Amino acid sequence: MRALRRGRGAPWDRRAGWYPVAAGGHLPTGCYDLPPSAHLPAPVKRPPPSAARRAALPALAALLLALGGCSEPGPAGGFLLPFPAAAGAAPSEDDYEARGIRFSHAPAAGELVVDDQRRPVLLTTAAGWTWRGRVPEGARLFAGAQATDGAWQAARELTVRVGVRGGGEERELAASTLAAGERDRWLDLSADLAGLAGEVVTLEFSADLAGAPDDARSERWIAWGPVALHGAAAAAGGGGERPNVVLIVVDTLRADHLGAYGHPLPTSPEIDRRLAARGTLFEDAYAQAPWTLPSVLSFLTGRPPGELLPAGREAPTAVPPGVPTIAERLRDAGYRTAAFVANPTLQPTVGFDRGFETWWAPPAEVESLRLDAAEVNRRALPWLAAHAGAPFFLYLHYMDPHDPYAPPETGAAEAPFFPGYEGEVTGEMVQGLYLGEVELADPEADRRQLAALYDGEIAHVDGRIGEVLAAFDERLAADTLFVLTADHGEELGDHGGWKHGHTLYDEQIRVPLIARWDGRVRAGRRIEGAVRLLDLVPTLLTAAGLGRPPGLAGADLTPVLTGIEPLPRRVALSRHLSFGPLRAAAVLDDWKLILFNRREPFEPENDLHAATAPFDLERLERIELYDLSADPGETRDLSTEAIDRVEQLAPAIHAQLDRELPGLKVMLDRAPAGSRVTGRLTLAAAPAGWLPYFLAEGDEVTVDGREIAFAWTAEVLSKGIRVLGEVGGVESLAVAIDGEPAAGGRVLLGRGVPYAGGPVPPARLVAESWPFAVSASTPPVLRVWRRAPAPDAVPPPAPDDAGAAAAAEEERQRLRALG
Repeated sequence: MRALRRGRGAPWDRRAGWYPVAAGGHLPTGCYDLPPSAHLPAPVKRPPPSAARRAALPALAALLLALGGCSEPGPAGGFLLPFPAAAGAAPSEDDYEARGIRFSHAPAAGELVVDDQRRPVLLTTAAGWTWRGRVPEGARLFAGAQATDGAWQAARELTVRVGVRGGGEERELAASTLAAGERDRWLDLSADLAGLAGEVVTLEFSADLAGAPDDARSERWIAWGPVALHGAAAAAGGGGERPNVVLIVVDTLRADHLGAYGHPLPTSPEIDRRLAARGTLFEDAYAQAPWTLPSVLSFLTGRPPGELLPAGREAPTAVPPGVPTIAERLRDAGYRTAAFVANPTLQPTVGFDRGFETWWAPPAEVESLRLDAAEVNRRALPWLAAHAGAPFFLYLHYMDPHDPYAPPETGAAEAPFFPGYEGEVTGEMVQGLYLGEVELADPEADRRQLAALYDGEIAHVDGRIGEVLAAFDERLAADTLFVLTADHGEELGDHGGWKHGHTLYDEQIRVPLIARWDGRVRAGRRIEGAVRLLDLVPTLLTAAGLGRPPGLAGADLTPVLTGIEPLPRRVALSRHLSFGPLRAAAVLDDWKLILFNRREPFEPENDLHAATAPFDLERLERIELYDLSADPGETRDLSTEAIDRVEQLAPAIHAQLDRELPGLKVMLDRAPAGSRVTGRLTLAAAPAGWLPYFLAEGDEVTVDGREIAFAWTAEVLSKGIRVLGEVGGVESLAVAIDGEPAAGGRVLLGRGVPYAGGPVPPARLVAESWPFAVSASTPPVLRVWRRAPAPDAVPPPAPDDAGAAAAAEEERQRLRALG
């Protein structure tokens, strides 16, 4: 697959009056500036040259050639193409002239997609371009190139060459050829120039299109990018003030299967040695969802994923417009940005490529789930080599531990960490187990076999991560902040199920989080206490010198990483954000509360729903509480014993869900446990519907037009209903406790105002937060309110966007089926 997009602004054109162009539409040979890249403002128009000046251009070109190019050599190497201009400013002609860049024909900026990898490029003719400058010590040249579709329609073969003149030499440095039948890959060249250190040379970049007609050779068919010349002493990231940032995400990696987190098998020697031993490890890091789309949405934006959903949606359809990603923030600050993402659900169609200049993800197909980590490295390592001299943000997302479990070294049948297994279970059977279509003949041995295959996948990706880390020498590594984590974990039969996306037990949401930043982050340190993946954005932005932007829910962990401050106590929240009744969890001080909205109506839409939803109803309780320090496997529910812990953690879940879930809330609050609370609520308009909010089996709700009647048994957990639609205000409300009318002040509306009887306008039902201040001397029994819309809430699709909304929903369902 390939595609070509031109940069914003017109290409150089004499008729448009952009730059002087010689006869035939070619620039005379000389030093010229490049067109603006896709995200930079267009250059200021200049008047066309006079006839006399146009006539003099060929002679001027010949003179420049005779003089050997620009009057002064360019700087000693650096990033050549596409040129990274300062944020918000188009490069000037003087900028490029100072860099010694010369073109035989006018180039144009754009983007080219080859092998599903999109790169920013500069489009030139086959005649190419040159750079003249002084070679730095220990210099190495990197150049990427390809041809456009137009070229391949005319040519049968592409040859790219890089030569050098000067320093007593005139020779070819590198060359590579592609036939039309193998056109779906980038040509990445490199050459050692250390022997020319200190010399002023001219590098010549050209191409040959075998089979193309002669009259077509002036077409801008050759795409160059990136091109860089880096020396051994090049400053990487600005000496630590603007560090490079490398975010490594291993899909489906649960924390407790890494050696650094106590796993007894040698699954992660490279991670343990190169990251954990040289950095800081967070013991209790939690993803904000147990599957990819909402989890990645959260750690790329620094926002809880449930807050970014259009009202009524169960899972993200896209990164919402107007919500910047970390890649956009870093790119706008001058960072070069790239993502090499093996998970096929993270597609540009849902916005996960926003802010990345270079982007690669495989097609959204089931076979892409089998991608080896080597495929990520094959594309990422050339980019890394070319960008080592500029501050960069590199996002690597490996897929290997995701099912099917088939380590490349052994395949899906032989587990490297369980050699004595004699059964017939393979890593290809996980999906069947997940759907309840496969039964284990020997549950204990078969589970060990599958866990060992999963561990083999971790060991494989660990080796490939080691390859990336080995590409950083000590100087470059010292200027780089490395972070390793996972989007979610994986259930391996722990609570009777498989895969991920359904429960909020630790095997699905507790993930590794390790940070290494030599000289800044203490080596070998381990930090206990809950942290969230949504903390990554403010942490990485602060490390890059940008500070914590407003509007983020995440916390800046840099004072913790650098040892300035201890880790504050914070609650880590997660939601399942998939099909089926709502699930939410809170973790604090080694205690976890999980709530399951069992009575929420759910109609299976496909075989996956039909297979998994009944199983979840069977195995999940409405309230579960675990002491993770004493029971890390979450096998003993303490919700009826440690009631004080339920009271401590539940409000954090309620407050977050209040921000995320629409509707008028009618909630039973703090009536005496076991008492029966009844009521009748009359609204100004009939509701569009209602949904239970953690109601128990014996709780009753009846809706008749504008009237809602309820009878609930009070307990430690707040519960009630969400009333949907535009219902206006309250006409009347009567509440009784065990048959006795509730005393004045025990029914609160809006911000916490006691209900005094009679109609209440809609404005008095609005509240900005939950829980509210209590003005009554005795605890309230019932609260009724509607949350004020957040200024950055994602609006529902407009009526005229119904077609786009339907297409987005279809895309979401397709991607969800992969993961």
